[in-house]
Amino acid sequence: MTSIDHALFLWINLGAGTPRFWLALARFSSLALIQWLPVVIVTLALAGSGLRRQAAWRVLASVAVAALVVHLLKPFFHVDRPFALGLGTRWLEHGADPSFPSAHAAALAAMAVAVLLTPLRWPVKVVAVALALQVSWSRVALGLHFPSDVLAAWCVGTLAALAVRWAWTRLQPRASAWWRRASLSLRGRS
Repeated sequence: MTSIDHALFLWINLGAGTPRFWLALARFSSLALIQWLPVVIVTLALAGSGLRRQAAWRVLASVAVAALVVHLLKPFFHVDRPFALGLGTRWLEHGADPSFPSAHAAALAAMAVAVLLTPLRWPVKVVAVALALQVSWSRVALGLHFPSDVLAAWCVGTLAALAVRWAWTRLQPRASAWWRRASLSLRGRS
């Protein structure tokens, strides 16, 4: 943790005089948005068609990998949350567990990068990145994470999405060929 990290945190963290709109936006981002995005992605993965369905599965896989990596990393980094150090204002109740890296930011970064790596249209990509940045900002604004926690999370999320894309491009043709053979085999039996 550096003095730059502390200074950036104090600059982004919402203070007592913050307009209600910004506080409501930050709370919505950290509490509601983080819960609704997976619902939308799972719905597209299960009910979508073609390109959207495949993109949703890639996004889900990227988020899952990022969440797993964060879960594995947290025990090795004992970084206190800002409020545990008496810094800034905490706007949400939260346990004093290690804050590095941010699980929320890693999941949303993985989502955004995974969407960027799909052939979806640019408006969808812009919205995905904007939502990920919004949730990442909210974690610092609400006093739950330092900027370095979020930056590390973006690195984890980006690497997770790139790893999933790499694996997907290598495994997907094999899985498709296997599925075609299995389908033909099943049709031949009926």
